[in-house]
Amino acid sequence: MLSGQRPVTILLGHVRDTAYEQLGQLAPLAPLRPEGGGPAPRLLLVRGSCPASSAIEACALVRVGERTRALAFRLERRPGGGWRCTAVELDTVP
Repeated sequence: MLSGQRPVTILLGHVRDTAYEQLGQLAPLAPLRPEGGGPAPRLLLVRGSCPASSAIEACALVRVGERTRALAFRLERRPGGGWRCTAVELDTVP
């Protein structure tokens, strides 16, 4: 979605309101879209921590062409199982 390959609506039901708004602002900019038809973004590294038994906070490094981007997000366990993204940040804000 951040590479412009899929619409933000694919995340409906998986992302809480605030995070969905953040992604909705980033998606039109396609910040992870390769320039000039270059190779698809590549995940380099993911690190995470569990600040609570029902939450995961993670960061990822994504290689896009010659640039490495940082992405941070928080997942919270849903009642009844599964996870929902509640916050997301990219290294640059529109």
